[in-house]
Amino acid sequence: MQGTVLGGAVRFKSQALLEDKALLACMAYVDLNPIRAGLSATLEGSDHTSMQERIQAYVQTRESYLEKEFTSPASIESVMKQGSIESSEPLAPLMDFTGVTGDEESGLPFYFSDYLELVDWTGRVIGEDKRCSIPADVPPILTRLGLEAQSWIETVRHYRRHFYDYVGPADVMTQCSHALGRSWLRGVGACRKLLGEGRASPQAAAFAN
Repeated sequence: MQGTVLGGAVRFKSQALLEDKALLACMAYVDLNPIRAGLSATLEGSDHTSMQERIQAYVQTRESYLEKEFTSPASIESVMKQGSIESSEPLAPLMDFTGVTGDEESGLPFYFSDYLELVDWTGRVIGEDKRCSIPADVPPILTRLGLEAQSWIETVRHYRRHFYDYVGPADVMTQCSHALGRSWLRGVGACRKLLGEGRASPQAAAFAN
């Protein structure tokens, strides 16, 4: 689904994000828009964005617990990753980062500290236009998801160029196309190259309903 505003230009578009890698790439692309457009040099300086709101709440929570109960930032990170700390400022209507996979209704399947590290790293690489040299300090979340660093940068840098109505690893795209009664889905080649083969999942068929 897509729509238009003044002048007939495409201004919004609906995509089916079929798997965690696709969700992560789309989130990072959106959150880095202000930096890519030159409106801000940092994530925390991106005014009127959900990312700025999340960072402010995250910092306040860390400072509060450091003063009250913990002696080191590492202790705070450990508890926050267990999901037992809630922000002093409710993030609603923003969805929580829970780190729980396979349960879309509970929240985003990543820890916010991991996501923040990844987006900050990605923004620095894109901002410095490092086309050939990727820093060695690759965020661990990429390794856990089986994403190659160079492919990740290309995915986020040119997200709209590569992906269309459905986004996910190749096997998930194939499963979804069968569920929709189609022989293929546009963009499957880019998905295979950038997001990998993946693994078919029950969630993919749900998009056909």
